Amino acid sequence: MSNNSLSEEFPMIIHHLSGCARYSLEQLSLSMNQINGTLPDLSIFSSLKKLYLYGNKLNGEIPKDIKFPPQLEQLDLQSNSLKGVLTDYHFANMSKLYFLELSDNSLLALAFSQNWVPVFPKWLETQNQFQGIDISNAGIADMVPKWFWANLAFREFISMNISYNNLHGIIPNFPTKNIQYSLILGPNQFDGPVPPFLRGSVFLDLPKNQFSDSLSFLCANGTVETLYELDLSSNHFSGKIPDCWSHFKSLTYLDLSQ
Repeated sequence: MSNNSLSEEFPMIIHHLSGCARYSLEQLSLSMNQINGTLPDLSIFSSLKKLYLYGNKLNGEIPKDIKFPPQLEQLDLQSNSLKGVLTDYHFANMSKLYFLELSDNSLLALAFSQNWVPVFPKWLETQNQFQGIDISNAGIADMVPKWFWANLAFREFISMNISYNNLHGIIPNFPTKNIQYSLILGPNQFDGPVPPFLRGSVFLDLPKNQFSDSLSFLCANGTVETLYELDLSSNHFSGKIPDCWSHFKSLTYLDLSQ
């Protein structure tokens, strides 16, 4: 029902659908209408996988005690006037979510005290299906847990930007596979060696961290077909530049400055 002139309140629409469609509805697309009102509890739709509400007039504060459907895979709330706080409580049971769009809701934000420092979002541990994540420039100051890197290592594709925070820790190594990563990890405070499994990236940007050790990870495990851009600038590498650049069949951009 997208791109119409629907102007009813969203809670009333949900009320109409909560009868016969409560257990069977899998996709609800109401984008680009004039629908208003705030978000009701949607967890009653036990089969709902895709919910598109962008480009409406949803408003009001999101209740603290509502939850989203546990089977939800895609949620798009962009370009509304929602406000309030979204917390890990709202996403606690959503292990299948891989697309989340909340932009252009100017009053939808985290509420925190002046001295609060956000930590690494633990609710990501249960999100096993997302293909892209951008939490850059979010003021996060914490050690990135091992489960996050493990979750990354066993995917075939992911685009990730966690730059411009105060994240730290050593990235563990994992067995390599045919992967295509786009990873932007700097500036942050990561240290230790760069694990060889990251060589499978398409874009690997690690500038302005504290990575150390030699550049021997570049020579591990033979030929690399995918790496296109490699930025290792402004770190603490030492020793000789290794002579294994012929391993990289697609490398176009290399930054070893500073």
